[in-house]
Amino acid sequence: MEESTVGPFENVTDYDYDFVFDDYNQHIVVAITISIAAILGILGNSLVIISVFVSKKLRTVTNAFVVNLSIADLITSLMIPWHVVILLSHEEYPIKDWGCAAVAGLIFICIGTSLFTLACIALNRLMLITRPMKKYITVFSPFFTGIWITATWVIPFCFNIIPPFLDVGKLGTSQKYRVCLGISKHPKNDTFNYIQLIGCFPVPIVTLIISYSWIYIHLRRHAHKLKKSGADTLNMSETATHTSTVDNFRQANNNSDNIDTTSNVSRSISQQLTSAVRPDKLTKAEKQRRKRQKAITKNMLLVFIAFVVCFVPTALQLALDGVYGIKAISPYATALTLINACVNPIIYGFKHPYFNHVFRCLLTCKWHAIPEPSDEFKKLRKLCCRFGR
Repeated sequence: MEESTVGPFENVTDYDYDFVFDDYNQHIVVAITISIAAILGILGNSLVIISVFVSKKLRTVTNAFVVNLSIADLITSLMIPWHVVILLSHEEYPIKDWGCAAVAGLIFICIGTSLFTLACIALNRLMLITRPMKKYITVFSPFFTGIWITATWVIPFCFNIIPPFLDVGKLGTSQKYRVCLGISKHPKNDTFNYIQLIGCFPVPIVTLIISYSWIYIHLRRHAHKLKKSGADTLNMSETATHTSTVDNFRQANNNSDNIDTTSNVSRSISQQLTSAVRPDKLTKAEKQRRKRQKAITKNMLLVFIAFVVCFVPTALQLALDGVYGIKAISPYATALTLINACVNPIIYGFKHPYFNHVFRCLLTCKWHAIPEPSDEFKKLRKLCCRFGR
C-alpha cells in the first residue's frame, strides 16, 4: 500500500483510516474561520478581564466566574494559531508532537473549565434569585467562590490530562483531522473519548438545565403572585367595609395573633395596597435591581445556549467517532468549538448592562466615564498622567 504524506509522526497507510481531512481547500476555509475567531477572542476576552480590573461596579461574585470563563476562552484563543499553522502547512508539521500535545491538553482543559464555570454561574443566579440573601452570601463567600473556581480547573484537568499519563489515550498531532487532538490510532483512544465526554459534559449540562428551568418557574410564580396580590388588594379597597377588610386581611395572611388594633390592620392594608397598585412609588429601586438581575440572568442563559450550540457537534464526535459521517464533519465541529471562545464577549458587549457601558468607555478612551473606577486603575491612570507630562 502506498503511504500517505500527511505528516511525519505516524506511519499512516491508506487502510489505517477510512477518513482523512486532507482537502487543502477545506484546510484554508477552516484556518481562516478559526483565525478570525482567535483575533476576536483575544481582543474580546482581554476586554472583559480589563473591564473588571478597572471598574469596581463589575466586581461581583457572578463576574468572578465571568472572568474565569474569559481566562479559559482567552487561553483557547491563544492556542488557535497553532492549529492554523498545522492546517496551512503542507507535508511536514512545523510543530513538535509534544508541543501539539500541550496545545491539545490546554484546549481540552479550557473547554471543560468553560462548561463547569457556566454551571457555577447558573447555580449563582439560582441562589441569588430564589434563596435568602444570607444563604447566598454564605454559599458564595470569597472563600467558597475561590473553591468553586479552583474546581472548574481541577476537574477538567483530571479527566483530560491524567488519562494520557496512564496510557489511556494520547494527545498530539492528529493526522486524521490535522489538528492538535487525541491520537486516533492509539488503541485506547475511544476509551479516552468517553472519559472526556462523561467526565466533563453530563453534570454541568444537567446542572444548567435544572438551574435555569428552576429560575424560570420561580420568576413566573413570583409574577403571578404579585399580579394576583395587586388585584385582590385593589378589590378589597374598593368594595369592602372597614370591618370586613380586617376579617379578609386576617384570613388571607393567617396572622391574627399579630393584629392588635384596627389602626394597625388599616395601616398594614394601606401599605400592601400602595405597594401592589403603585410599586413604582415605593419599590422603584428594588424593581430596577430585579430587572437588572433578570437581564443578567438572561444573558448568562444566552451564553450557555451559545456554548451548547458550539459544543454539541464535538460531543457527538467524541461519542460517535466510529461513524463515517461524523468523522467528515469533525474538523468543522472542532472549529465551531473554538469559535465559542469569541462569542461570550460579544454577548456581554451587546446585552450586559454594565459590561456594555465599560466596554464603550475603554474603546473610546473615556477613562473618566468608567463607573466606580478601581483603586488600581486610579493609580495606573495617575502614573500614566505623570509620564505623559
